[in-house]
Amino acid sequence: MGLAEIERALARLYVDVSLRNRLAGDPASVGAEFRLTVPETQRLSSIPSRQLEQFAESLLRKRASQVSRIVPMTACALGARYSKWFERYATAAPPRGSRADVGDAVGFVDALVRFGPEVEPPWAADLARYELAWFRFAQSRQWLAVQAFDYPVLRLARGEEGVARRRCIVVWWRLTPGGAIHHCVM
Repeated sequence: MGLAEIERALARLYVDVSLRNRLAGDPASVGAEFRLTVPETQRLSSIPSRQLEQFAESLLRKRASQVSRIVPMTACALGARYSKWFERYATAAPPRGSRADVGDAVGFVDALVRFGPEVEPPWAADLARYELAWFRFAQSRQWLAVQAFDYPVLRLARGEEGVARRRCIVVWWRLTPGGAIHHCVM
C-alpha cells in the first residue's frame, strides 16, 4: 500500500494499547486491518514494543500537559490524581482533530462529568466546565454566554476550601468582538 497506511497504523498504535497488544500477538490481522502488505506488516511488527510504549507514554504526557494549560485550576485541584483521570480518559479517546488540545480538553471535561462521584474533590468537574467555558468564550467571537454550575465556581477558582454544593449561573459578555471579557456569577 504505502506510507499513508503505515502512518495511520502507527498513529493508532500510539494511542491504542489494545491494538499494540494485538500487533504483538497477531501482526497479520493488524496489518490486514490497515490494508498493509506483508513486508509493511513485518516492518511494523519489527518495531520493539518497548519503543512503541515509550512513544505512547510520551504522547500521553504531551496531551495531558496541553489540556492542563486549558484547565489549569482543575489540574491543580486534582493534584497527582490529574494524571490518573487524564490517562483513564485518553485510553478510550484518541487525539481529536486539527486542534487536538482543545478537543482533548472538551473530551476530558466531559469524561470528568461522566466519572461523577468517583472524582475527588467532587466539584472538580464543575471547575473544569467553568475553565473550559471561559476558554471557549475567549476563543470565540460571541458577545454573550451563559452556563449553570452545581458549585459556586468563583469561590473554587479563588482556591477557597470547604466549598459546599450551591447552584450558580455564570454570564460572560464583551462589548465588541475580540474585546475584553467580563463575567458575573450569580
